Amino acid sequence: MYNKDMFRRAGLVDARGEPAPPRTWEQLRDYAKRLTQYDENGNIKVLGFSPTYGNAWLYMYSWMNGGEFMSTDGRTCTLGDTLNVEALTFMRDIARDLGGYDKIKAFESSFMTAALDPFITGKVAMRIDTVYALKGFVPYSRDLNFAVAPPPVSARQIAKGQTATSWSGGWAYAIPYNARHKQAGWEFIRFMQSDEGWRLYCEAEREASESQGYAYIPPMIPIIRVNEQISRKYVLDNPAFPEKFKNPYKVFMSLLPISHFRPVTPAGQVLWHRHDIATQEALYGKKTPSQALDEGAAIVQRELDRLTQPPHGRPIRWSLFFVAYGLLIAGTAGGAYFWDTHMGFRRRLAAVFRRRPETAGGTLEGSGGGYFRAQWKWGVLFTAPWLLGFVVFGAGPMLYSILMSFCDYDVINPARWIGLENYRRMFTSDELVPKSFYNTLLMAIGVPLGMTVSLAMALLLNMRVRGVALWRTLFYLPAIVPFVASIMLWTWLFNPVGGVFNKALALLGLPGPNWLQSETWSKPALIIMGLWGAGGQMLIWLAGLKGISQHYYEAAAIDGASLRQQFRYITLPMLTPYIFFNLVMGLIGVFQIFESAYIMTKGGPVNSTLFYVYHLFNNAFRYGHMGYACAMAWILFLIIMALTVIQLKLSRRWVHYDSE
Repeated sequence: MYNKDMFRRAGLVDARGEPAPPRTWEQLRDYAKRLTQYDENGNIKVLGFSPTYGNAWLYMYSWMNGGEFMSTDGRTCTLGDTLNVEALTFMRDIARDLGGYDKIKAFESSFMTAALDPFITGKVAMRIDTVYALKGFVPYSRDLNFAVAPPPVSARQIAKGQTATSWSGGWAYAIPYNARHKQAGWEFIRFMQSDEGWRLYCEAEREASESQGYAYIPPMIPIIRVNEQISRKYVLDNPAFPEKFKNPYKVFMSLLPISHFRPVTPAGQVLWHRHDIATQEALYGKKTPSQALDEGAAIVQRELDRLTQPPHGRPIRWSLFFVAYGLLIAGTAGGAYFWDTHMGFRRRLAAVFRRRPETAGGTLEGSGGGYFRAQWKWGVLFTAPWLLGFVVFGAGPMLYSILMSFCDYDVINPARWIGLENYRRMFTSDELVPKSFYNTLLMAIGVPLGMTVSLAMALLLNMRVRGVALWRTLFYLPAIVPFVASIMLWTWLFNPVGGVFNKALALLGLPGPNWLQSETWSKPALIIMGLWGAGGQMLIWLAGLKGISQHYYEAAAIDGASLRQQFRYITLPMLTPYIFFNLVMGLIGVFQIFESAYIMTKGGPVNSTLFYVYHLFNNAFRYGHMGYACAMAWILFLIIMALTVIQLKLSRRWVHYDSE
């Protein structure tokens, strides 16, 4: 897609004076440089072309160059093939031409959607995208003078006679291996792919679009006959459809016969993730294109070998698990009842007789009757909701995950017992475990920083000044703002182009970093954002400060102690229980960090915010390595438990309680 007005202004026209889209890689690089504009500080203000903006991935450029990511038989990953290396090198060269990929990503961080789409507002001159992008343009781009052309190809492909390429494909219907009603699933798929199924689908989509005042653009349907019928009905022969969008739609239609699609492989999600990581590593200059793709290919091949030759193991019989769990619950309940009736009750009975001999009588004799037995029954009754919830949603899943950690399980196929294989893999062959653990440990810097900030706030708000209750409320409010809303706010604050932080630094004459788009600044940015919720800890500090008797300070003042000395020798020692609590909870929170990286950075750039729990999430819910993820979860549990125990042991030396 290209902006015709911007092409004319840059002189990118043919002999007739009409905008001429690039046809080769060389032209694309030249156009990208000529169309990109910079401000007085060297930052991009108009982007000619970004190698990764839109629906542009290394897949697309590899197909432009004749490359593939998987062998024909589907058993060998060819991610590191020479043709793919050339494609990634081309992407890297475009980024370098425009000042570096970090500068491009900084500019892209200001992009928005709908009416503020950068292509509609003239911030981007060219983009590679799909027909679905047209659906977003229709409501807002009536004045946009644009056109669509086939993406350029490499000189290699031109020499072979290929002048264009494209890619297609998105979601697909599938029947799980262990589905109970496979025939019903097949009937559903067959209907959805029939003429009637597509007609109903498109009619529903059309009504939804037109009810909002938008023209309906149907999807590209993989059945040629049906696709032609739908296209003629809703677009080509539809007088109500805007004329300016008909030609772009025809171009997309013409590219369908030469469209590629992602490799159909059980390692498809790992392949996609690794090709994305390799792209980032090369564009950010962390590795050469060859190194990045070769490492990615080795990881994908290892996953492919594991899937095509799964580890042998005995299938788990879940009926035995549930029986064993039921026996465990019954045994625990029986043991508690036996202890209470035959041991605990008799001790309490003897204690009662020793205190109150006159209460001895028939009501306390026997193995469970009387007042204390009634109290025991009522206690069980009132705690039953929690006990039931813990048994069903707590203890059961915990034991289940322990068993899963020793199994090869992908949710679709039956779980198979493989012993310690998941744990061995974690410590020997998963190169992202050390990286994710290192990233997580670095975030621990935010714990003492957050404690210091929140304590300072508490000290200020502990002063007896007018309106202090209002100030306390204001400082606490950020702690109760929904976390996702806070993340969206901080994403805007960290925007390197128009964000508040960089604007403030610019007023001071200081260059602003790229924050979330920088490998160096991404983790410090998340640490700074964590201070936003310091109001929660502030309340705990306030409770501790209120518990310190004023007599200590009065006595210290009489002895001539300064405010600093009072803080050091009175406040801090008396707050050690609260310091200990905040330290323990803070470290536990650090090892569980996930949401901010998941929403704000997607683990990037270059895995700089790939934290341990995020890596666990990827394995469980993106790759389907549920057994491996369970093993990771239990290693995390052991780490947190060990740190907590160490802190409990050390606390005896420096934590002081009033009772002591």
